Amino acid sequence: MEITTAWVKPPPQITGLDHLAVQAPCISIYGRLLPGITNVTDRARYYSFYPWLIRSFDQHGFTKYDDVFKERFRRADCLFSLIAERHSVSAGGDYGDHAGAMVGSNTLGPVAKELNSGSQLKLSDYSLREGAKARYFKNPLGGLGQYYLGVLRELSILDGDTATGVKYTRQVGQLIAERMDAGFDGELFLSVVEADSVTTEQLDALSSLCPCQLHNNLGETEILKELFFARNTFYDVEALPRRRSLQSILQLAKLLDNESTVLTEATFRACTYSGGLPSGELWDTPESLAPTSRSSCWRTPMVRSVRPTMSGRKRKRTASGRWA
Repeated sequence: MEITTAWVKPPPQITGLDHLAVQAPCISIYGRLLPGITNVTDRARYYSFYPWLIRSFDQHGFTKYDDVFKERFRRADCLFSLIAERHSVSAGGDYGDHAGAMVGSNTLGPVAKELNSGSQLKLSDYSLREGAKARYFKNPLGGLGQYYLGVLRELSILDGDTATGVKYTRQVGQLIAERMDAGFDGELFLSVVEADSVTTEQLDALSSLCPCQLHNNLGETEILKELFFARNTFYDVEALPRRRSLQSILQLAKLLDNESTVLTEATFRACTYSGGLPSGELWDTPESLAPTSRSSCWRTPMVRSVRPTMSGRKRKRTASGRWA
């Protein structure tokens, strides 16, 4: 007879990266300062791509939330990332402007680099959850299910969940989808998804969908700015902290540019913690942004006299849909 005495067993090892929950205060702070934006929603264009995609599927008869819908959705999500990866290779420049933080980039990046003129690949080789050659992402709804669905619901762009189905909203999601639809060949994109096959020529023809090209679609750019900065149709008192936080970042970017300093994560931290600029000058914010500065604890009187130490090489700015 086997006897088990659990009380003398060694304690199980705790897995995870934040055993003491020290990240909780940080999550609470940025949740208050940037409602609708999180530390994993890195690309602004996903805020328009996902409502556009769901609306387009709805218009083309994919109204049931079933395995067919999910499989087509994953193909489209995969194709979006492939377009960005291909444009990074063909156009060159800063990789982050094109494909940084795109869903499945670790898998799809090497694939795009191996493509030659006339190359062709099956999307399902990477989009299928089971049996794929190299699965681009695990979540059933790709980047939407893993990263963006929560904030898109919070902003009333989408509705629903991954269990019962996801829909675009008429009052917000449709407006954004219509603006994006005017900026690229949506029918070509959807035909590629349906055919489950894409060539390098088709990827190049869809390059206007690369996040770095967001600024070329003026209608989409304008409506996203209205959304993020809570203007006009998207005015919301609860969203004002997001507007003020983004304005503060833009103001800092302008001040640093005057000093020929690049706004990097390290520079941002040094300036916000010290309340100063690399030149030693204080970072003076407009009165309208003072509440944001105080609520974020960016300014600590004890360290206001400390000059942040940092270095940066000035580089040409690029119009990207990625957050700084």
